[in-house]
Amino acid sequence: MEQRNTSLAALRLRRVETVFLRLVALVLLVFALQYWMRVTGMAPGDESGFDRMSNHWRVVAASLSVVLPLAALGLWGLHAWGVVVWIGAAVAEIVIYGMLQANFGANLPHLAFHVAALFLLAAIFGARQLLSRRRPERRPR
Repeated sequence: MEQRNTSLAALRLRRVETVFLRLVALVLLVFALQYWMRVTGMAPGDESGFDRMSNHWRVVAASLSVVLPLAALGLWGLHAWGVVVWIGAAVAEIVIYGMLQANFGANLPHLAFHVAALFLLAAIFGARQLLSRRRPERRPR
């Protein structure tokens, strides 16, 4: 009975993880569209358009406009590499908007999303580890 409850909890946790990763993928696509709008000149602002951006913004906008959709694709497909690419992009945006605000300005929605989502990801992985430890070992018959 204990094993059945554990496997049911593991199944529910996997469903939660799947929904979570796919929601993150959708948000990453929105973030990527924002960068693409900035690169193509469709976003409001003085530095809208790749030719009018400062060099540091060119590097960031060009990189994240490619990396974010790639991470979203990996997360939607539930691939492990998608999580790795997303964590890299999230750390990059946390550094850009958290530590380098003098150069890039503050972007609280991106910063808050990545910090909260990374904490939720850590909680899901922690719960998965706890469930795997609770499983009783099968004895050979």
